[in-house]
Amino acid sequence: GLGHLVTDDELSEKTIEIVHKSLDGVIDFNKNDNPKDFTKSKDLQNTVKNALSVFPKNLIDELKEQGIHAKKSTARRSCYDPLLKQVNISGGQNDVGTVAHEFSHAVEHSNPDILKIEEAFYNRRTKGEDLRRLSTVTGNSSFGKNEVTRTDKFLNPYMGKDYTNPKTGKPDAYELLSMGTEYLVTKPDKLMEDRDYARFVLGCLAYRRK
Repeated sequence: GLGHLVTDDELSEKTIEIVHKSLDGVIDFNKNDNPKDFTKSKDLQNTVKNALSVFPKNLIDELKEQGIHAKKSTARRSCYDPLLKQVNISGGQNDVGTVAHEFSHAVEHSNPDILKIEEAFYNRRTKGEDLRRLSTVTGNSSFGKNEVTRTDKFLNPYMGKDYTNPKTGKPDAYELLSMGTEYLVTKPDKLMEDRDYARFVLGCLAYRRK
């Protein structure tokens, strides 16, 4: 399609602009925050600014108050470290979708209400399903043996990844909001193919902590 006309960053910016125009009446988007509040890495600042622009102001304020920040990482996969309150972005994954994804995990860890909403949605969508290895479902051998999922009819099997803590018997995290925001900034048309899931993602973003 547009690949020969625009860069990935430009395409993400166009996508975000469309999302804002469509949903401005529902969500108070965070459009003008200073990315330097979240990262000292000049290489990441524009990407962080674009990624966080699909998050509502109230969620951004919560992240800022807790000192959550992003930095470049040499790890193979990007991740969020809740102990350091740090979004680690690996060199080959410094795209808008990945940054939105990892900041969503920061939201999830800092806001227990979001985790409860994810739990209810996950249980409804995957009821009665057995766990399967992600490596088997996706054909991607880079997933470890302990990485398992319930596929449901999710757009991507990774969305159903299980993070059950053996000590508590409950998941510590999900890939629902994270994958949802990633799709929102990279391929919203694909996200809308699962209307139930899209409503869940936008509902999480529009949520106000009581």
